[in-house]
Amino acid sequence: PTKSVSTFREFKGALNTFTDMHLILVDTRGQSPWTESPEEDIDLRAYQSLGSADFEIKYSLCLSTTNATQNLIDLAQSYRDIRPMSLVFTKVDESRQIGSMLSVSMETELPISHVCHGPQVPDDIMSPTDGEVARWIQHGLSSSDSTLESQIGESMPKMGA
Repeated sequence: PTKSVSTFREFKGALNTFTDMHLILVDTRGQSPWTESPEEDIDLRAYQSLGSADFEIKYSLCLSTTNATQNLIDLAQSYRDIRPMSLVFTKVDESRQIGSMLSVSMETELPISHVCHGPQVPDDIMSPTDGEVARWIQHGLSSSDSTLESQIGESMPKMGA
């Protein structure tokens, strides 16, 4: 089940509707770490106040592979105070050079937990192994076909599989 919320109060209420769930994934609205967020946005630091006996909060930083490597590193470092446990890379299907994933992972010392290779969430989210990421970086994506599956085959487990 999914739930959309606009305020932090609504978010806390939504969490209570999912108490029987083992895992709750929260997709926050994209926010620049360098500009002040509009008042209606939920401040990312507010989520840190939620850790309790009822919920263990873990953060993953979601970054687009279409961005330049140094921009990705700067973004990741700007969010280090929320202590993300891993990196999630999106738009892998739109990127021709995905070596930035490895560069950001090495620079931040964060593992790559998931990649998203299309718009159909959660179907297009995968949990790659280190070897799979290395193979993508080594062999690249075909210039005539931007779909990840055509390059890596169907061997990679999908999220939840």
